[in-house]
Amino acid sequence: MTGLTPAGAINLTPSGLTGLLQLKDQGKIPGTLSDEIMGVIELRDWYFQSLRVPEAALYGGQPGVGPVVTGTIGYVNCSFGTFSAVPFNQIWYVENMAISVGTAAASDVLSFACATAAPAGAPSQMVVGLPYIDTVTARQRSCVARADRAFWLPPGNRLGVWIIDIATGGVTFNLNARITPIPLS
Repeated sequence: MTGLTPAGAINLTPSGLTGLLQLKDQGKIPGTLSDEIMGVIELRDWYFQSLRVPEAALYGGQPGVGPVVTGTIGYVNCSFGTFSAVPFNQIWYVENMAISVGTAAASDVLSFACATAAPAGAPSQMVVGLPYIDTVTARQRSCVARADRAFWLPPGNRLGVWIIDIATGGVTFNLNARITPIPLS
C-alpha cells in the first residue's frame, strides 16, 4: 500500500445507510448526521415488559363472560368475581387483547369483537378490533377475535366483548391480554 491508496480491491459491503456513510467517512458516522441516524433503544418497551402481568393476576382469576345465550347483543363486561375495571390509581397499557370461545358447537352463530367501556356517565363503548364472524358448520371449533392494536385503558374503564350476533345454547367468552398497569401519582 502506498500512501492512502489500497493495493487491491476492497471487499467490504456496507450494511444499510449507516454502513455506507461510515465507509465514505473513514469508518465514522459523519458529524452532521450523527444525531439523526444514531441508534436508539426504545426504553418504554423494556419498562413495560418489567411491569407486565397476566390478566388472571390482575383480575384474580381468568376473566370472562358466560354463559352467553341467544339474544344477548351489545357490550358485555369481562370480569372475574367482583373485579372488572381499571383501578382509579392506575392506567393500563393493553397489548395482544383477544376474546375467545373455547368450543362452539355445530350450528352456533357467533359474531363478536374485542371492546372497551368507559365508566357510567362517560362516552360509552369502543370496539378495538375486527369482529369474528362465523356460522359453525358440522364440527365444533374455537373462535377468537383480536384487538388490532395496543391501547391505553384509563382509570374506571373496562375490557369486554361486543356481541353483534349470537345464536347458541350458551358459550363462555374468555379474555386474554398482556396488560401493563402503570401507577398514577
